Amino acid sequence: MRRGFATDRPSDIVAKIPQGVGPRFPQVVVLFGATGDLARRKLLPGLYHLATAGFIPGCRIVGVSLDALDAEGFRAHARKALDESLTRKVNDTDWNAFAGSLDYVSLSEGALALRAA
Repeated sequence: MRRGFATDRPSDIVAKIPQGVGPRFPQVVVLFGATGDLARRKLLPGLYHLATAGFIPGCRIVGVSLDALDAEGFRAHARKALDESLTRKVNDTDWNAFAGSLDYVSLSEGALALRAA
């Protein structure tokens, strides 16, 4: 088996990432237009891949858009996007870890709500 590929277990992949690769500290990604086409087809699947490969440990992803959703609605949207866009099946263990990093703020709630997230 080749090292560091999707066929390895996630715990093995995290251990195989060379020291100094990836962020030194946990990051917060604010994804504007989180319910749009680009996020659905490219950004959410890409972030999922980075998270499951261990390249963005402890990363929080805050989705922001004009749609009136809550965090659970955004997670459902993200899961549907992954199911439609990824060529490999979404692993439930990986999904649960990724879904735990997702949050959502509607732009109609204003800047204070985004800051609080």
